Amino acid sequence: MDKDTKRVALYRHMPSCMKMPWRQDLAEIRVIDVPCKNKHAFLKYLKKREIIIITMTAMIEIIIIIITTTAMIEIIIIIITTTAMIEIIIIIIITTTAMIEIIIIIITTTAMIEIIIIITTTDMIEIIIIITTTAMIEIIAIIITTTAMIEIIIIIITTTDMIEMMMINITTTAMIEMMITTNYSGPGLRFIDPSISASSKVRLTQRRQSDIMTYLLNYIRRDGTYNELTRNCQDFAADLYGFLAGVPPEQSKPYHAVCRLTYKQRRHLFLYDP
Repeated sequence: MDKDTKRVALYRHMPSCMKMPWRQDLAEIRVIDVPCKNKHAFLKYLKKREIIIITMTAMIEIIIIIITTTAMIEIIIIIITTTAMIEIIIIIIITTTAMIEIIIIIITTTAMIEIIIIITTTDMIEIIIIITTTAMIEIIAIIITTTAMIEIIIIIITTTDMIEMMMINITTTAMIEMMITTNYSGPGLRFIDPSISASSKVRLTQRRQSDIMTYLLNYIRRDGTYNELTRNCQDFAADLYGFLAGVPPEQSKPYHAVCRLTYKQRRHLFLYDP
């Protein structure tokens, strides 16, 4: 009994051992005043309480599933950040399968709860209210699970510590024309604000297409790491330009000022087998 409530006659006649702090070695009897005038009303009251317990149990199960899924997502993210690309693909398949299984479990559990509610309830208004509430819980759980799955996929796609290199054979004239033409330059197009920061003739003696491919393979195989600040596309462009043109280091630096601060020249990586 709450301390601020009025003390009723039943409370006053209770022995002191049944009031806090009570004795643990004694039995306990609880008396609940239920406003039921007949057997039918009492059975209806019990069914209503049973539905509440079932619904609360289902909500707890959904919360446990969400917490478990979140923990699994965190573990997968940790694994992804330190795993090779082939293993990442395997993790994507396993994660997607697990997410689908969780969604199926949630939907199946909710459907079972709805069936139990329909069987044990006679009041149609109560059925509608509880089924609607359960459906909302189901939708929220599915949204949370789907969102988590999307976040994992985004993290996998956008987060990597391995460099990627593509080689496209385009003439210098065609490249310049593509950059300055209005069909490729401007907001939302291939080049936002194109500019040529440096230009020079190729001074390498061995400069056939097969030679250039060998240089690129040497470069990426000797150091295949990627970092957005310290080893990115601008660092590679500066290394490649300086290597092909043979210009002094101060004339072959990354385009952006921030990248210039962390830039470390790696021209030697083009020359040697991994």
